[in-house]
Amino acid sequence: MKVIFKPKAEETLQNIAEFIDDINVSGAGERWAEKLVLYIFRIAELQNLKFPLCNNQSLAEEGFSCLIYKGWVIAFKVEKQNFVIYQIILGSLLY
Repeated sequence: MKVIFKPKAEETLQNIAEFIDDINVSGAGERWAEKLVLYIFRIAELQNLKFPLCNNQSLAEEGFSCLIYKGWVIAFKVEKQNFVIYQIILGSLLY
């Protein structure tokens, strides 16, 4: 399945990586982002899976399914043969 990042999700991923770089050694944010993206690609490659809607009501109402990665919520939809990432949200902000 093809993975597509919407602009909002791509911007958030970049901002997270920059923040991690600011509080750690240079390059730490890029490594973290690469691991998150690899995780998404691995999930997208799985065949014949049906993803339930997010537990968060507002995300579910928008029709999003969610993945969790190290405390971050990845809101996505499977559209045709595309795994579309719409938002990346710090999990603690949803509750």
